[in-house]
Amino acid sequence: MTLEQAVRDIEEIESRILAENANDFSYVGSSTNDFKEENAMVGGSLQYAFDTENEIIVGFEEDVEEIVHMLIQSESIERDIISIVGEGGIGKTTLAEVVFQDQRITACFETRAWVVVSKEYNLKEMLIGLLRCIMPITREISNMDEDQLEEQLRRSLMGKRYLIFLDDVWTTKVWYAIQRCFPRNSNERNPIMITTRVVDVAEHLSYFCDIKRMKFQNLENSWKLFSMKVFGGRCFCTPVLEQLGRQISSQCQGLPLAIIVIARFLATTKGSLEVWREVAETLDGMDWADDKTSKILFLSYNYLPSQLKACFLYFGVFPSNCSIPIKKLINLWVAERFLKPEKNKSLEEVAENCLLDLINRSLVQVDKVSNDGKMKLCKIHDRLHEICVREAETDNVVQIINKTYFQTVCRWISCQSSHWPFTQASCGKNRYSKIHSILFFGKEFYFSKCRLVYSCLKVLTVLDLSLVKYLHGMPSGITDLIHLRYLALNTIGSLHKFRLLKLQNLQTLIVCSWIEDYPLQLQSNILDLPLLRHLRLEKRCSQYLPSMVRENLQTLYWLKVSSSNQNPNFRMVPNLKELGIYIEGKLVPSCLKRFVNLHQLEKLKFEIGRVERFYLPTAFPSNLKKLTFRRTYLPWKKLGVIGKLQKLEVLKLKDFAFHGPKWKPIDGEFLVLKFWSA
Repeated sequence: MTLEQAVRDIEEIESRILAENANDFSYVGSSTNDFKEENAMVGGSLQYAFDTENEIIVGFEEDVEEIVHMLIQSESIERDIISIVGEGGIGKTTLAEVVFQDQRITACFETRAWVVVSKEYNLKEMLIGLLRCIMPITREISNMDEDQLEEQLRRSLMGKRYLIFLDDVWTTKVWYAIQRCFPRNSNERNPIMITTRVVDVAEHLSYFCDIKRMKFQNLENSWKLFSMKVFGGRCFCTPVLEQLGRQISSQCQGLPLAIIVIARFLATTKGSLEVWREVAETLDGMDWADDKTSKILFLSYNYLPSQLKACFLYFGVFPSNCSIPIKKLINLWVAERFLKPEKNKSLEEVAENCLLDLINRSLVQVDKVSNDGKMKLCKIHDRLHEICVREAETDNVVQIINKTYFQTVCRWISCQSSHWPFTQASCGKNRYSKIHSILFFGKEFYFSKCRLVYSCLKVLTVLDLSLVKYLHGMPSGITDLIHLRYLALNTIGSLHKFRLLKLQNLQTLIVCSWIEDYPLQLQSNILDLPLLRHLRLEKRCSQYLPSMVRENLQTLYWLKVSSSNQNPNFRMVPNLKELGIYIEGKLVPSCLKRFVNLHQLEKLKFEIGRVERFYLPTAFPSNLKKLTFRRTYLPWKKLGVIGKLQKLEVLKLKDFAFHGPKWKPIDGEFLVLKFWSA
């Protein structure tokens, strides 16, 4: 089955869903090799995915030493710009990461900041990215203009010995736009390290400095890297597989990305000689004159099972070099219905396994982990992102909009300009009837009373407006999009008049305020939506528990517990995994006594509003792993109850969460705690 045929099948399935309101699923993509479907899912543990990503690339040891020496030992007091230049996928960023984390570098430079630039760079996002390495990013900082951010960054670096790394630079304009943010501190060397594919950029910026030109791996290092990624350092390689493996690795032209991706795919085949020979023959038949690297990477994509193909292609809707929140990605995959239900697993668990599979294949990278070691952000290499976009555009699945208009109507619309592409004039003749998803990634986009959504978007299921700063509640017409499964808004004002309960298919609802502590107003019965799985709201528009049992609900931020709701019945939400509780008014000590019924709860936050006294629950859900208190003002002795939680791994105490002269832990408490902050 071709991808085009699969897309047609999706549309037929979706039509039946809309007509019958069935609880079916669909997915984009299809496997070219049916017999591989059974064995193709890698699985594996989360920790294994991280370990493989953290390995130092073979053959770079001398390069690391050379660059560390350039950064530390140079006697020049002029601005040093050290350029690492080479083809995409050759390992520039990996090499720079190893240098950046080297103990000699961390000891030498008081402050280090890193940001990805990309071909389509955004100066404001770059400035925020650099500041994020130096200080927490508040909403106040996020709302600063470029001049204010430049001054904030300049002040943060003044008088310090710092190292700045600008990754993936495509033009010298970037440097001239940002260089004034980097003060020249007297008697201190403050080098700038950049990576770039463009030789002219490296030569221009590093005119007085050395340029590190990346070399391709030789045949022996190519085989060493290949075998390490296939066999994980274990000696399970037969002579026949070694012969085929050396043949395959030599055809990757010494490019680490190609070697790793093809090796991680072959690791899923359980040593099938048939597949190894097929891959070797395919690589031998490729034309060296064309872009062979892209063909090698595409080969790994082409062997993906259908479900993984759909998940991988979806990365094409995100901008290149974008850090993607894991929870957002998983919720989008669920809303798009890519996933096949599995017995005794939620769709979110199936999605996480798919993501782990793509990570273990080295098609996706873990970009950031949380304090307990769980995945938080992920990203995709820009060479692989090019494949996602090209394949999806070729089969008319995605349209990337970088200007004010678009030519082709596709299933997924990714708006990456600062303009809204839909107009009332263009809404006629069912032109938009095939659009199922709209995700907006434009920057500094404000809307007042403009009608963003139109009735012609009849089958829209995903609408992500989290980067659109709306001024009056939310765009009119959204509540008429009755097939929405994912909705994200960023607004100020009242949403009370909007009849959100019309969105009976909604699974994920996110409503944020782009002004910190702005009092949003929202109806308090949102949890009555029957299919809702994840709800994230501002604290001041907290919800009350639903009147009927909602087994689908897994995430709730925030639940309001107040004097008018003294005894919430947590049995109404038995499968909650994440919960934020916002407390207001005078409460009785037993107000959270049913709290222990949340047997699936893993993450819990308490925050206090206008409360005379907060009463700590006498018992907590037994499965709790992450716990946060803010403004609770409890005595330290109360920590004894929390210390008995047998699975607690992360404890955060913020803004006068506890008080008293000192706290002395007792032996036998907090036995599995991995991280805590106060």
